[in-house]
Amino acid sequence: MKPKVTILTTVYNGLPHLKSAIDSTLSQTYSNFEYMIIDDASPDKSVVEFIETYKDPRINFIKNSENLGVSETINKALSLITTPYVVRVDQDDLNLPQRVEDQVNYLEANPDVSIVCSWQQTIDSQGKKIRNWKKSIKNYGEFLGPVLLGLCPIWHPSIAFRTQALIDVGGFNGSYIRAEDFEVTARLATKRHRAAIVQN
Repeated sequence: MKPKVTILTTVYNGLPHLKSAIDSTLSQTYSNFEYMIIDDASPDKSVVEFIETYKDPRINFIKNSENLGVSETINKALSLITTPYVVRVDQDDLNLPQRVEDQVNYLEANPDVSIVCSWQQTIDSQGKKIRNWKKSIKNYGEFLGPVLLGLCPIWHPSIAFRTQALIDVGGFNGSYIRAEDFEVTARLATKRHRAAIVQN
């Protein structure tokens, strides 16, 4: 059966944490996905060698010939992805086993919602939990309101979204370095897209 979801990881160097990110993605309870990994011309050549050790057929490994930056690499991915949903996994993050299943099920059950994130945990370099991030978005006002105050109402390390929704608002804006997450969220909110936080 053709996958409904593409999991996307953009990579720039990324070792040693990249292994945990990839492993926690490949071991998800929801298994019917394409895993697009894009190396953004990492100077550390061992990164490409490491990724190529994985033989999982779900992996679609793409190597940028020049460094594009995070935003333009994500936009490149959006131009290639054919699935209706995208789940973003940063190179230094871990997924809980049911993350993809829970987020895809939520988007399937709530067709009016364009983007979701999940509850998160901050861990230190030894893997010890040091903070829990828990909140909710109950309606459109709770999505738009924080944006008007200059706050990002969703946590981008755990986002999943409808591919077409991000394309419709123009993708990511590369001129907002280190603020690209907030800027694209603001465009989604002001164009009346809805968001939610999957409480898991």
